[in-house]
Amino acid sequence: MTPMKYANRLRCMMPQSLRSYMLLVCMALATPLVHALDHPEARDYVAEFERRAQPFEKHLLDQSRVSGAAQAGAAYAKFLDKELNQAYQSLLKKIADPKAREQLKKSQRAWLAYYKAESDFIATNWVPDNFGTSYALSRELYWTSLTENRIEVLLSYLGNY
Repeated sequence: MTPMKYANRLRCMMPQSLRSYMLLVCMALATPLVHALDHPEARDYVAEFERRAQPFEKHLLDQSRVSGAAQAGAAYAKFLDKELNQAYQSLLKKIADPKAREQLKKSQRAWLAYYKAESDFIATNWVPDNFGTSYALSRELYWTSLTENRIEVLLSYLGNY
């Protein structure tokens, strides 16, 4: 799912000021995708990923209870973790230049640190006292969007090889 699709999906679940902030974040996350060089004849790894992810996304969005959102989110997170590892390993194998490979490894370590910090913020902020009963679904959607975006970036890079 693209960052803009995610922003539109969450539009009805958050106040205007937060929506504005999230739109800016989504646009920033989309920047690497916009600037990537596409090869028209290349395999569309991102579209393939989105098709595989769609049932998990739908199941998560269909949840109306906190426990259901948590379970669907956990299943989706497990799927995304596997996809992230596959995308990273596939890209790593395609990069021949040792310096570029090391930069990818450095980039992935930095992203993992970012993911941890952002996940901690989401867990601390999206709680029932702040967001009522929608907190669980919003929290799961934010968590999964972090990984979705990274997967899409890695797969976009992979499409250039």
